[in-house]
Amino acid sequence: MSSSFLRVKGLLIKNLFSACILLFSICLPILANANEPIVAPEDKARVELFLKHALIEERGIYTLLGSKPMSAFTYVPIIDEREKRELYSVQTEQFRKHISFAKFHPTREDARKLWNDWKKVQEKYLGDQFLIQEDEDFGGGFLINILSVTYILKKYYEDFEKIVGEPFDPEKVVYRIGDGLDPLWKKIKKNHYQLGLLFGFGEKNASYFNWEQKKKIHYPQRRNSCFSPAGSGLPAHELTIEDLDLPTFVSYQVIDEQVERYRTERNRCIELFKGKDFCELAVSILKGNPPQPPKKELSEEAIRLIREKSGYNSR
Repeated sequence: MSSSFLRVKGLLIKNLFSACILLFSICLPILANANEPIVAPEDKARVELFLKHALIEERGIYTLLGSKPMSAFTYVPIIDEREKRELYSVQTEQFRKHISFAKFHPTREDARKLWNDWKKVQEKYLGDQFLIQEDEDFGGGFLINILSVTYILKKYYEDFEKIVGEPFDPEKVVYRIGDGLDPLWKKIKKNHYQLGLLFGFGEKNASYFNWEQKKKIHYPQRRNSCFSPAGSGLPAHELTIEDLDLPTFVSYQVIDEQVERYRTERNRCIELFKGKDFCELAVSILKGNPPQPPKKELSEEAIRLIREKSGYNSR
């Protein structure tokens, strides 16, 4: 066996070993991440409460999965029994003397606790397709599907330009929508038509509602789109996907295409989340990892037809 052959063989083995090391170094982090939980155990309790409130009670799930460009959520005092007792215990003796624990209600600042907890960790669980903006005047915030809102800004550009008062770039302006401190958003949220478009109420419904507000009248055929306009009334920890209602807006037609679309989306959301860990699946979608549809097994007949069409013959 020649020395040159041995050298070549040695180089091949060395290169193969280097390639294996490189491949292992690339795959190791992926394998490690695959074993990590989607939501850190120390975050899960508060993240789950926030998402159940924002996505189920406030119907933000239609922005997460459906055709609703953006959704609003309000601050509410979602605290458990332990937290309520802690808040009560730090009140003055005089306060506790006159107000019993049963009559004790958290303040507006206490109601922000869940929101503040979410803000501390949202960078870990919010992907590039979604944005959450806070609006103090509104008393809550907005979940924004960046692609969907950008599409609306482009489609109705001329209408929005009139309100904004100057030309704008929809792909940049989308990041200002919902921001309570932004002057552009302050202009837009005064216009019912533009808000209706952004919130996915449908062009007709948004136009009719804007007309009503200008005329200060109520069209006789108007009706609420959802089953329970006041909400479920359930605390966040008791909410399940079956409690999901339709988005709240005013509809003006007996058979409204926008309402029917949301009925279909509601059924699909319930089907997707039923029996699943709500928090884990919601965060996975927020981070840009939607569940893949199940693969269907082809029947023997379908396989035979595909082979005939393609001219494939295994023999």
